[in-house]
Amino acid sequence: MIRITNVKLAFDHPDQALLTEVSKVLAIPKERISELRILKRSLDARKGKPLLRVYSLLVKVSDEKGILFKYESNPRITKAPDYHYQALSIINKPKHNPIVVGTGP
Repeated sequence: MIRITNVKLAFDHPDQALLTEVSKVLAIPKERISELRILKRSLDARKGKPLLRVYSLLVKVSDEKGILFKYESNPRITKAPDYHYQALSIINKPKHNPIVVGTGP
């Protein structure tokens, strides 16, 4: 997946505007985007400017390697890290439970 940061849209934008903006940023048609997930949604409410929503997104596209190669110098478009949780296993379980001494008053 591809991670895109700092995608700015108007505060009251329609739902399809996010997909349209991502296709503009990546310069690909909307049909090539198979999945779009919001990682973070923020509000830019600086004084003297109109309200904006700022997004960090995960995007799944058909030619991920080609797009990452095309935008390798753009810090906003990067390969997304693996977000899957892997449970830890206990390798050596102690034979006896620990004894706690001096727990305080």
